[in-house]
Amino acid sequence: MSSQRRLRRQIERDNLDDLIADFERVNGPADPDAVVDKQSRLGVGISGVIPDMA
Repeated sequence: MSSQRRLRRQIERDNLDDLIADFERVNGPADPDAVVDKQSRLGVGISGVIPDMA
């Protein structure tokens, strides 16, 4: 993976972290059981990585 692509991906992760933090400030933390349920329906593994995106 090129360094430019890695940098873009890191910025995306940072932005997502900011969105999650904002959500949690407004709504409180997400219910862990609901997160696991949603991940299973989306096909996301325990690592949080969608298999095709690894």
